[in-house]
Amino acid sequence: MGPEAGALAALPVQWVCASRDEEAASASDAERRAAKAGRIGKQVARNAALAALFSVPGIVVGATGAVARGGARAVRSEIVARQAARCVVTAIRVDRLFRVNDWGSQDRPMSPLVAVRVVVDGDVVAGPLFSAQTPSLYRAGDTVVFPLDKHRCSVALPPGEDVRLYVEVRDEPELRLVGALRKATASDDPFFVGAAVVAIDDVIQTPGVQTDVNLGLLRGPGFTQDAGLVRIGLEVRILSTCNS
Repeated sequence: MGPEAGALAALPVQWVCASRDEEAASASDAERRAAKAGRIGKQVARNAALAALFSVPGIVVGATGAVARGGARAVRSEIVARQAARCVVTAIRVDRLFRVNDWGSQDRPMSPLVAVRVVVDGDVVAGPLFSAQTPSLYRAGDTVVFPLDKHRCSVALPPGEDVRLYVEVRDEPELRLVGALRKATASDDPFFVGAAVVAIDDVIQTPGVQTDVNLGLLRGPGFTQDAGLVRIGLEVRILSTCNS
């Protein structure tokens, strides 16, 4: 899993936008928002603790918007330098995915999963800490809502001024034999559905709070073909702190 050399340059960077990505309430989204509101209530105390820990003004830790972005990056750099932060990615739903499961005469429902890689300054970061994937949702289809907070993975955040996530949606076959046959008969990756790149600076500014984002997936030569949509939750978690 991961982009080939030069592929990242062809993918447009997408940004977290709360007004664009807010959706009408559903049973799952209402539950998510209730939990998110509770986390926001705890954020004031967390911001004060972080401000004291890293010797920066509290407003830098908790503020949003372009004015505080430089300060937030300074806080982020200090946190990740101590290897104390991870980005948790939660699969929420997929919509109208490109069908990669039409193998032979068998029409098998897709088993989608979300895979992520960390990108810094335009390059994919190597190592198992910086790549992960969620469990697949068995035979769910190409449009589905994932069970609440069940399909998650996380990656470490390395130092860098321009940290992004490369996000793939993939189809996982339930039988290894089927997977082997599809690989043998395909000219490219038969499990790759589509990809996107998302900037996470705004998410880093508010650790402990999940932000949901809709990403348009692309595939094909030059990533010019629509491959559907994925909605994921992004949350930076401060795991621990240690002395330098």
